[in-house]
Amino acid sequence: MEANRLLVVLLLIILIGRGLESPHIPHENPSEVGETLSPLWLLQWYGDILQLMAMENYSEALRLLEEGGRLYIPSDLRYLFERFNELLLRLDKELNETDALLTEAYNLMETYRLEKLREKLEEASISLGRANITLIELMEALDELSRRIGVYSAPPGSEVWIYHERLRRLISEIREMWRRYLELLKEVAEESSLLVGEAILPEIVEEETLPTLRPTSLSLYLNQTHVFVGRFVEAYGLLESEGDPLPYRTIQILLEDKIISKSETNSSGWFSIRFRVPYIYVDKLRCRAVFIPIGEDVGIYSANESEVVEINPIFYRVKVDVSHPNEGYPGRLFNITGRVSTEEGVGISSLDVAAYLAGVKSTARSGDDGRFNLSLQIPEDTAIGNYILTIESKPLDVYAPGKYSASIDITRAKLSLEVEAPRYLILPGVLRIEGRASSKLALRRGLIHLHLKGFENSTEIRSDGSFTCNLRIPLLNIILGFYRLEVEVEPLDPWNSRASWRSSILLVNPLNLSLTLTFSVALIYLTPKRLRIRRRIGREVKKPIRAIEEVEAPPPKMVVEETLDPVLMAYLKALEAVMEATGLTPHPSETMREFWMRSALYLDARSEVFLELTRIAEVALYSRTGPSEEEVRRAVELADLFKGEAP
Repeated sequence: MEANRLLVVLLLIILIGRGLESPHIPHENPSEVGETLSPLWLLQWYGDILQLMAMENYSEALRLLEEGGRLYIPSDLRYLFERFNELLLRLDKELNETDALLTEAYNLMETYRLEKLREKLEEASISLGRANITLIELMEALDELSRRIGVYSAPPGSEVWIYHERLRRLISEIREMWRRYLELLKEVAEESSLLVGEAILPEIVEEETLPTLRPTSLSLYLNQTHVFVGRFVEAYGLLESEGDPLPYRTIQILLEDKIISKSETNSSGWFSIRFRVPYIYVDKLRCRAVFIPIGEDVGIYSANESEVVEINPIFYRVKVDVSHPNEGYPGRLFNITGRVSTEEGVGISSLDVAAYLAGVKSTARSGDDGRFNLSLQIPEDTAIGNYILTIESKPLDVYAPGKYSASIDITRAKLSLEVEAPRYLILPGVLRIEGRASSKLALRRGLIHLHLKGFENSTEIRSDGSFTCNLRIPLLNIILGFYRLEVEVEPLDPWNSRASWRSSILLVNPLNLSLTLTFSVALIYLTPKRLRIRRRIGREVKKPIRAIEEVEAPPPKMVVEETLDPVLMAYLKALEAVMEATGLTPHPSETMREFWMRSALYLDARSEVFLELTRIAEVALYSRTGPSEEEVRRAVELADLFKGEAP
């Protein structure tokens, strides 16, 4: 007796020890597998589950099995997949239950609580019997699944074959584990019988005494296979086992792996059922009948399914013809007109139509001849970019859903900007510009920003798009020259884009000119001695110069600001004519001579006139002596000649 007790303890230690092992079983997450079934992956995944069961890690095996609910399985394999998963789930539960019952029975025997020992051993025996039946069905299901996923057509030695053989080997290991559970059950039962003096478990389940499953056959017929969606179909068939009908069994009708109806066989094994073809608008629907043993049939009859019968649904395909612009604008309506019709061009009324664009939805119902109108209000904060316009018609009875899609650019309308600004400004002064902004869309609100040399001002655009803006420029240390003038339009309507206008303007600072002249005169007065010691070429000096300091050179001609103004005004007058004739404007960094060189190609004969006037203006601006009276007169004459105003 002591030897038998020691053997039972050793067996339990081995089983419990293996149950504590939990190595990492690498496997993929079924939710990350694509929408194509890989036989290799499926066999590997099932092998990982069975390996965990063989190690008695039932909780981890159950967790991995439950992940299969997120796995994509083709419709023609889903029934076999669900059947195989159901068998694995049953096997996991039955083995786990047997292990727990045997452990509890052993503890009861060790503590001499014999009143409950018989009950636990009977439960363990029943659980073992069920596990044996499940193992038999699992082997049959594996053969059917392997045949359907192409294992037997794969070349020997391929990876698919290797993983398939691994799966069969793991099922054999679980079968050996089942036998160890059976031996342990016998040991505990015999030891307990010695303690109480009678047989506690007279009948113990034996593997050899379990009956094999009886094969079944199931047929399916339909009264019609071409039928409009939503209409009824009559289905009938016969369930038999080895030539004998199976009466009063439940038959399930599956359409694309979804149970749509159930029926019960009559006393002759025949079943008949009427079901509606669902509103599924596809070319073919796969229909089959399925028999799954329940109740007393479990462990006696094998599950089976009929051959697939294809139903060809009849329906009308819907065309969606649409007219719409290719561009949309934030804050504006996007209008759509269209028509829904059959492929033959017959308009369909009362169809619900929906349009989607930039996160906005609009719905309508088709009227007579299938026509409809939709308007989408594009949100004002919609980002500029490319969007997909989708228009769908919902299915209605025998009319399938229709769909239309197109690429739409969400953009902002470009503004046209006309500006009238002076060519020059004498400081201090007020710069006044006028203009008009326009858009192909409405320009309801906006601001005008005027920028010049760090000075800026803003004003609102009038309702007709016109504007006037003034900018006061003080008399500061602004050097004479051309400066960039910029006018910017900021529309307050979300559908219009910003626009800008740039040009150059000559800023004339009289203070700069006066300082330049004063400096020039000062230089002249500081250099009289150098002028007096010059000798005339070819003249002989007869007397020594004794008092050079007393001899004064005649003073240079004084240049006053009044003599500069006519020259400057004449040049500006000609400059304006040149800009109008050539379309050129001076750059801020460009000199007068450089601008003449750039504009000479467009002036033809008037180029020489503008060059002469440019030279006189340069003398007026940069020479220490300034222009003579004759040069002033000539400048005015050249400006009139250039403008065509000379008498």
